Amino acid sequence: MKKLMIVLCLTNIALFASSLSNKEKKAYNDVGVHAYIDISWAIEHKISPEEIKAWTKVKPDVPEYVTEIGNCKRSGLKTPDEFIKWKKAGAGCSSGYLTKNNWTEAGINSPEVAEKWYKLGITPLKYDFDFFREKGLTYKTLNSWKKITKLDFHSIIYLINNKFTLKEYEKYKGINIENAIKLKEWNITPNKLIASMNKDFYVNKEYFLKAYNKLKGNCQEIQNHAFAAVDMYDNKDKCYTFYAKLIQRVDKHHGLAYTPLIDKYIYLNFNGNWIEGSTKPGIVKGNEAFSFVTKDGYKKSVPQGKVIFFYY
Repeated sequence: MKKLMIVLCLTNIALFASSLSNKEKKAYNDVGVHAYIDISWAIEHKISPEEIKAWTKVKPDVPEYVTEIGNCKRSGLKTPDEFIKWKKAGAGCSSGYLTKNNWTEAGINSPEVAEKWYKLGITPLKYDFDFFREKGLTYKTLNSWKKITKLDFHSIIYLINNKFTLKEYEKYKGINIENAIKLKEWNITPNKLIASMNKDFYVNKEYFLKAYNKLKGNCQEIQNHAFAAVDMYDNKDKCYTFYAKLIQRVDKHHGLAYTPLIDKYIYLNFNGNWIEGSTKPGIVKGNEAFSFVTKDGYKKSVPQGKVIFFYY
């Protein structure tokens, strides 16, 4: 069957070649189309040598792949001039990629308007323009969001869906988006300390405020480093996170703890119960170093600080 189809195809090409005048053949040859099958395709689709020549100026591979003209037309680009204009908006001729048809189906009929959206990083293949219209989100609005927030558009749209205005979001700038949404819901205005509080504090409003009230008189902000990882002589009055196992309790409120994630020891002053051998996470305020002598007679120094808050 396959051999029969090949024979029929070759027979059709031969018949076409015999019916083609020398003048017609020369006209297509002069614009770079030589294969009879390509000339046949062009004539069948009413694509003249002059049109092929015009397309070749914008797509040099057209003579070799003359059917590419058909791809361009199916994608919405009817002329070489349209190809040039819409190319600036990222539109091409290949299916599966951005095309003029994608833009027009999204309601964008001007290549100049499409180009502005494209340069902004918004195309119909990535975003729903019907949603933009429903929410009243214009190019100007989204461009302003992008310039001020520096966020990706998925995050921007997520904020808009959670009823943020650009002016309102400015005071939450730099805060994790999920945290910002909760702060807005809880009617809490952020400050430097709140901006530094990580997602572990956002269990619920009651827990958040309990933690904040303990921290606010002791910490200006929570540093973006684990306590055991920083220079012990540069931690004075700065607040850090810690995750440690109490190795040896010295008295009711002091003990030596081990931080498994960093493989270092720290000395902590704490209130409340902390059973030896158990592990706790929390916030500590640095107080430089604690020195002691090991059982082998060596002097050792470790970071020391006061626990301000245990997560649990």
